[in-house]
Amino acid sequence: MSTRVSLSCPDNRLHAAGDWSLDARSPAHAPIWDDDLFGGARTGECIPSGPFANIQSYVPELHCVTRGFNARVTDGFGAIAFDAPDVLTSLVASGSGAAVRSFANFTAALELSHAACHIGIGAALMDRSPGAPPRGDLYYMSRSAGDPIFFSLHAGADHFWADRQDAHPPTRSAYDGTQSGVAVSPTDTLVPFVRRRVEGWLLDHWAEPAVAAVVAALRAQADVDLESGLVDTPSVAVGGAPDAIRATVVANVLWQMDGGRKSTALKRLQGLIWAGGYSSGELTGELFPDVQAALRGWKARGVRVAVYSSGSVEAQRLLFRHSSAGDLTSLLVGHYDTNVGSKREPGSYKAIVAAAGFTAGDTLFITDAHAEADAAVAAGLTAAISVRRGNEPLPRQTKHKLVTSLRHLFPPMSL
Repeated sequence: MSTRVSLSCPDNRLHAAGDWSLDARSPAHAPIWDDDLFGGARTGECIPSGPFANIQSYVPELHCVTRGFNARVTDGFGAIAFDAPDVLTSLVASGSGAAVRSFANFTAALELSHAACHIGIGAALMDRSPGAPPRGDLYYMSRSAGDPIFFSLHAGADHFWADRQDAHPPTRSAYDGTQSGVAVSPTDTLVPFVRRRVEGWLLDHWAEPAVAAVVAALRAQADVDLESGLVDTPSVAVGGAPDAIRATVVANVLWQMDGGRKSTALKRLQGLIWAGGYSSGELTGELFPDVQAALRGWKARGVRVAVYSSGSVEAQRLLFRHSSAGDLTSLLVGHYDTNVGSKREPGSYKAIVAAAGFTAGDTLFITDAHAEADAAVAAGLTAAISVRRGNEPLPRQTKHKLVTSLRHLFPPMSL
């Protein structure tokens, strides 16, 4: 929260861009919390001092703006860790091996780092037991702009973005957004790949037993959807000319993808199509920057790691075998998909623990979905929520640990 670009200020503490990394070692003692700057903080109370003392916000309702940490107190940010300057510098560096060249990867990494500020100032990792003080405004999306520090932090994010543009002139205007409420990205190649290839791929592989099986599964899923009241579900024809049947399969697949469906049948077909793309080199498994180091570190410490995803087992193996960090399959001991059950059902986690030979009480499940974490805990596991770009909003109160990077579980944290 200290500075990178100084303004004209008597003691040179106020800055145009809030670089949170410069106070990573002790953010609660950052000079920005001085009483003549942004003021201090006491958990569960209004801003206690400075020009914004007792400031009120009208969004979403009239309330006193709070910060959920304790300023100038050792461990005032609880277990939250801010990224050090060298980590953020690596995001915008132009040297080989250091650059995060695609916008999607850059923003994913930067937002993970930035999220630690929101979570830390909001005290997401502090006491959340019944009767404990609430988290501060900056934690909540609907309230965060009510705290003036919001604008300093976002100026810092803008500064890193400008640095990245300067470091990578050819891609300075390549940025992502949303389309019909769905996040899109130049690096989001998997779903578009299926859209482009599904019709031709079905034609080329129509006679194969694996295709017949997945078409039957898609047909059965369509029947279930129609029976459950999804009247716009495109049915999959049973008989007729092959071209006509394939047309109904394509219509159903595109309908499911447009709706963000994750049915087991759809994932099986996608996995088959992706396999060809990975084999030809057209596709590469994109991972968050912290994944490879965490997997290798856990492996070295004897920690067994398995994957449970709505993506099919085959799609998981393809992604890790052809990842941007190389073949990582040797770092994993198992793969599980929704064939074991829904990710929101405790029974699914019990089945995986039994199949993998794990002990529920010694197993940590990392997810980005709160309902999945609840299900894992109900099955006797411990859960942590990975706060990533594009996550579904979290409820105001959660009993689960929140982490903004797998680095915070490296070595695995004690829960």
